[in-house]
Amino acid sequence: MIQTPLLLPSNQTKANTEDNKRLILPFTLDNRSLLEDYITSITEIRENAHLLLSQPVQIIDLQSIASSSYSATKIVYVLQGEVAHVSTQGLLLSDQSTTCHILAIHSTSYRIHSSVTDDEHSTAKVIGSLCHLDAPHIYKSCIDKIIQTHFDSHRTKGDDYTPLKISFTFHLMGGYLDPQGLSKDISNDILGTLIEMTIHWDKMIQSHSHNLSIQWKLATCAITSLNTISIMNNTSPSQKVLSPRGRGLALDVSSGKVFLVKMSSDSLYCDSIVPMYILRHTRLWFQKQSHPLTLIHTIDDDDLLNISPFQFFPSSRTAFLLSLEKDPPQLLKYTSTSPECEETEYCDHVIQTLRFIHEVSSSSVFGIQQGRVKGLQYQWMSGAWKRIMKGIVVRRF
Repeated sequence: MIQTPLLLPSNQTKANTEDNKRLILPFTLDNRSLLEDYITSITEIRENAHLLLSQPVQIIDLQSIASSSYSATKIVYVLQGEVAHVSTQGLLLSDQSTTCHILAIHSTSYRIHSSVTDDEHSTAKVIGSLCHLDAPHIYKSCIDKIIQTHFDSHRTKGDDYTPLKISFTFHLMGGYLDPQGLSKDISNDILGTLIEMTIHWDKMIQSHSHNLSIQWKLATCAITSLNTISIMNNTSPSQKVLSPRGRGLALDVSSGKVFLVKMSSDSLYCDSIVPMYILRHTRLWFQKQSHPLTLIHTIDDDDLLNISPFQFFPSSRTAFLLSLEKDPPQLLKYTSTSPECEETEYCDHVIQTLRFIHEVSSSSVFGIQQGRVKGLQYQWMSGAWKRIMKGIVVRRF
């Protein structure tokens, strides 16, 4: 049996989060294949997942951005295989997940001054991170780096003598009961990683940081078995298949709230809202199997979005897939882990990406400066992302 540092979601009748139950495992992490089944059976987890998944999906399109509160909100859209960090305020979001999982991490901190009451402590810093995870067993170090990034930002240098309290909240959504069982593998791996990381960090802080207290909370766990519904089959319309209920998740960094979201195609292809969507989607086709997450937005440069350079080129495989433009069922079969339940826009996104690969060269996109490859950089200005010309010099191909 393992008593983890993770608090379960709040019971609606309890006002004090310190009274929340801790997650206790009746088995060791050597049996992490049991994690998804066990954790999704917990009442508080099930209730909170239902609360999220029963919400209407908020559609973000050009009209809603122009006419609503989104018009003044910095939107950082995270694609599959990417990660972004935002401090203070902004909207982090990702969608189009089937077997993939979206992990949002929110943290707040404040210094505990003896001269004020608990109610008078002001939050010193708020940080949000979001990543889109597409496979098991490759993201442990990436998740550890996210937690490290939050710690480094909260622990202000020069003030190590005033007690500091940091509260972490995890929101995990994605996967469904797919025929291959890939979703469950990803769920088990992420849950195991979060539990290992929180145990590790908790022990380290207790041993070495007497002026630091920390709280961990698994607020949302809407995964695999809890995220499954039945829909009509894309490839065989007369049949019903299992499908994910929630495919997109947004984190409001200032409030810490999460909600279901979908980015419309007109927004995805609008460079001022989602910079270089097709280029960033292209990266997925050329990543190594054990690739780390691609960092697109940092706390240090909170108004800059970076697209690091990578090499892409047409091949016989991409040419073959492009030839399937008029045959969506076959295109789905060869490109998707869940062809039976992809969204209607999926094939269009794939074809647009394949055309880009065949019509554009990586050297023309990124360019060369003093023998090194230049990445692309966008700055958040006047409610939109605008490309700035200096770029970032990163590495050679």
